[in-house]
Amino acid sequence: MPNLQIEKQEILEEIQKRNYQSLRYSIFEEGNPHEWETRIDYDKTKQVYQVYATMDRGSFNRKVEFTKFEDAKDKFLEKLDLTVKINRRNIEKGRFPEYYSPLWSNHKPIEMFTTVIDYCDIEDGNLELIILDENQWEGTSEKEHLQKLEEKLNTYLEYIDGKCYVSKCGESFDKIIIQVGFRHHPSENGMQFVKKQQQNLSKRGIILEIVLNE
Repeated sequence: MPNLQIEKQEILEEIQKRNYQSLRYSIFEEGNPHEWETRIDYDKTKQVYQVYATMDRGSFNRKVEFTKFEDAKDKFLEKLDLTVKINRRNIEKGRFPEYYSPLWSNHKPIEMFTTVIDYCDIEDGNLELIILDENQWEGTSEKEHLQKLEEKLNTYLEYIDGKCYVSKCGESFDKIIIQVGFRHHPSENGMQFVKKQQQNLSKRGIILEIVLNE
């Protein structure tokens, strides 16, 4: 059995030399893979190192296996190099990067899973749904922020219209309430957007509440 702690430290030193600390990676860590992550694992049963990169929702194509640590380490670092090259190319061509890193962009993109329901349950006799927005409101990303927030809200409305909540929450409730929780106070345009949505949804009998992290 190799000493994974020593080998992990060796890889971390290489990452520091390359200034790759802002990249997403996992070195001999337990747990499920995250999105857009470069990973090196050790399979104790097969006694091999496994190197691979995940995509959206933690999916991956295949794991490359090695019996020698040095070979696995080189492949892992090669994949990190490739991550930087790919995302720099994406930025140059006007495409969105896989995720934010100062290695390829000064602009932090809006991180919001627009097709996911963050929370839905019965609270105080009402059907309560929560949208979580942890992004900062900045002028350079405001347009993208508003667009993703609208897409997220539309996902919730489709969820409600399709009665997708029935299997979990049933249909015995008084009101439908959507709470939008902001970690950072919205800009003026952000507040105007939410207030307009409040007016539109009230006509449908849906209450939209703003929750600010003061």
